[in-house]
Amino acid sequence: MSSLASARSSRAMPIYTTALAWLFAAACVAMAIYVPLFDKASWELMGSIFYLVAAALVVAGLFAFGRTSPWLAVALVSLGALAGGLFLVWTLVAPILALVLIVLFARGALRGSSVMRSTVILALLLGLLAPVGSVSAASAIHVYPGQSIQAAINRAPAGAVIVVERGTYRGNLDITRSVRLIGHHAVIVPAAKPTPGACLALMGGEVVGICVHGAFNADGTMKSSISNVSIEGFIVRDFGSAGIIAAGVNGFRAVRNVTAHNGLWGIYAADSSDVLLLYNTSYDNGSDGIHVGNASSANAVIVGNASYGNLGTGIILLDALGGRITLNSLRGNCAGIVVAATGTPGQNGGGNAKVQLNQVTANNRLCAAVPDEAPAYGGAGIVLIGAQNTVVALNDIRDNVSQAGSDISGGGILILDGAMFGAGAPTGNSIRLNWLSGNTPNDIFGDGTGTTNTVSGNSCTTTNLTGAC
Repeated sequence: MSSLASARSSRAMPIYTTALAWLFAAACVAMAIYVPLFDKASWELMGSIFYLVAAALVVAGLFAFGRTSPWLAVALVSLGALAGGLFLVWTLVAPILALVLIVLFARGALRGSSVMRSTVILALLLGLLAPVGSVSAASAIHVYPGQSIQAAINRAPAGAVIVVERGTYRGNLDITRSVRLIGHHAVIVPAAKPTPGACLALMGGEVVGICVHGAFNADGTMKSSISNVSIEGFIVRDFGSAGIIAAGVNGFRAVRNVTAHNGLWGIYAADSSDVLLLYNTSYDNGSDGIHVGNASSANAVIVGNASYGNLGTGIILLDALGGRITLNSLRGNCAGIVVAATGTPGQNGGGNAKVQLNQVTANNRLCAAVPDEAPAYGGAGIVLIGAQNTVVALNDIRDNVSQAGSDISGGGILILDGAMFGAGAPTGNSIRLNWLSGNTPNDIFGDGTGTTNTVSGNSCTTTNLTGAC
């Protein structure tokens, strides 16, 4: 009896591991409650169920440790932590906590095992992980300073991983197949003579830093698309057109890139679906920092980015449906976030987006009008123009001041008719639980058009809408 008690005592979980497990489970439960309140689509509700399952597995592992096999506890916690961590990957912190939690539980289990058993288990784990690392290292194509990134792309098979080591590389890149391009703080700047490609022709000779694209028709419309391209860890600057363009890409990822001092957009994705833009920084570009457009199934996840000082909008979803714009920082642009429809033939409108938990501050530059395309605007926080079914919630919106010469009234949150672009009125949008202050002339303004738009529960001072504050 005493030996059994001492065995269980030796398996006691350290208090910091227990606290971390409860914290992780609580975060999953909190997200399970939050998601159905603010994200109404059915797949979001399935995500809520997944959060609850993850929390239940972690808690089950907590109770299993010391009561049954500690390795059963490790298995349960590992499943729960991985499930929760993957669904919360956009927070960056959650996957790290998940891995730490797994390691701590495994260490606790090893402490209660014999030396021989512990050695065998560790050997098995290392044996499972080693082939993955060796295959990855062996299959990657490495590019070093003085070598050509474009040459590596040209010889790479579809699905290849290309790793570009730290350094400065001159020359624009043209990508027409599935590839994962990873930069270790690699800087891409223009060369004296640009690499020819479809983007160069479409942009009238203005050079795009990295252009990822399918095949184009003669009139510039998409003929066919490519799939699964990832651009990670690059600094792309000083190009005459955009820093990064994706056109006709299904499954486009841009992660931890910096796009700066480019003549037009920082990152531009058009005619693409399942767009994932994570932790990028886009600043001092001649147009929008991040632009996603012309996509009826964009399903864009735009999370954790910083977009500032651009002569355009920080983040814009234009004639694109489906998106999550979350945890971004927007400041010093002409507008912070815009969701808009233009009524362009062949497009299905703009919206079906969630704009949540963003910091939108002092976007007080003035963008001049573009004849037959866009009015002059400046001093706007979050703007819905002819948007549909978009949730704007839990954003912090401050000090956005309408600029002299702007054709659109500035301020904190604007809900406007799409007639200026030939589109319809805003419909089915929800603006709630935002914090607004110092926005001029209004924290929240609606032009009175549209139906089934709800505005309530916001912390604000000035508005023309009853019940908005």
